Amino acid sequence: MVWVVVLIASLILEFITPTALVSIWLACGSLVALLLSCFDVPMVIQLLAFFVVSILAIWFVRPLAIKLVRQKGNDTATNTDRLLHATGIVTKAIKEHAWGEVRVMGEDWSAVSSDTTNIEEGSKVEVIGIEGVKLIVQKSK
Repeated sequence: MVWVVVLIASLILEFITPTALVSIWLACGSLVALLLSCFDVPMVIQLLAFFVVSILAIWFVRPLAIKLVRQKGNDTATNTDRLLHATGIVTKAIKEHAWGEVRVMGEDWSAVSSDTTNIEEGSKVEVIGIEGVKLIVQKSK
């Protein structure tokens, strides 16, 4: 019964996480342990099998799966790519430990400094990266 719960929980976790291939490896291990429990194998052996199979799946299968998921030429450009190397104006000061805001191409974006320096409101910045929904910027020279 325990392995059914672990299997279902790890599959649910895999489906709700935004990045692929997070907990599927635990599902593999719990499936093997579940099969062993059907044959009344002692719990210690089931636990050992769970850990060994999960670790082996992470160690050997994960790199292959990631290569398949991220095959070359499979990268899809997004509209945010056009923001890279664009110049913007800081509309809310960027502090060392706090996001600020930058207006780039007529749109407001959350932003952080690439080198954690403070950038005052009204300063010109260059977008050097995008991380999630925030821009990584540096002060224009």
